[in-house]
Amino acid sequence: MEASGSNGSSIPPPAKRAKSSSRAPALDQFVRTVLLQTLLKRGDALLELSCGKGRDMGKFQRAFIGSYVGVEPNAEARAEAEETWRRKQAPFTAEFVDADPLDQVARPLRLPQGAAFDGVLCFGQLHQSFASEALATAFLKGVSAHLKDGGFFFGCMPDPAHVWNKAQKSILRQMGEMAKAGVKDEAAQLEGFQPSIANHVYKVALPDCEFSPFGCQWELTVGGGAPSAHYYVHYPTLLRLAAAEGLELVSAPNFVDFYEDYKAIFWHDIQKLGVASNER
Repeated sequence: MEASGSNGSSIPPPAKRAKSSSRAPALDQFVRTVLLQTLLKRGDALLELSCGKGRDMGKFQRAFIGSYVGVEPNAEARAEAEETWRRKQAPFTAEFVDADPLDQVARPLRLPQGAAFDGVLCFGQLHQSFASEALATAFLKGVSAHLKDGGFFFGCMPDPAHVWNKAQKSILRQMGEMAKAGVKDEAAQLEGFQPSIANHVYKVALPDCEFSPFGCQWELTVGGGAPSAHYYVHYPTLLRLAAAEGLELVSAPNFVDFYEDYKAIFWHDIQKLGVASNER
């Protein structure tokens, strides 16, 4: 999930569902903790895109960063993030910028002149830039422009391979069922069909069976929550666009593999967060 390239950058890893809905938030917190503690060093400058309400201020403090810039278009969330920083009396400087990282086509991200960061962080937003090629390109260009040589671009996003593979299985089941019913034409078999994936943790629904590298939207519902819209990330396209901006992939595990890789080193955090109840 780190990536190093000509300017040492990195692209975020895909995420995979947790096996238990009650432990999914804890696993997410574990991943955030490990990323920050393994990719950042004492005194680093950190840029967070779509910082929201500043939920990770405590983690930044424990990673001993030296300075922080949070970018967030929502005024209420941005104000809460700043208040969290002040309340925790975090020992690093902080600045909060009114900008939308997902709207850099119309409004390129403007930070203090010469601002460069050891790490650029984006949890859960990179995939939203794949609404269009122009948006994805502008997003990655903005990341690269503010990243120091040898720095890391990291975060999490839904696992595109998991989503698409499950969707394809849903499509094949539909075609098989329609063929058994006597419908032989493939177009007729899939007419009006919406692929879906569901288990006790989440439900994913795609509007149709068509695929496009950009603008391919799907809907995610977790537990009893409201559905949220996301965009599928075509991984080869992501790597191509990232390489054009000097970003090179280092690692991209899903949540489960990431957990296995780091559980021994961060076992104290696993127990503290309630990620797992069983022994190592």
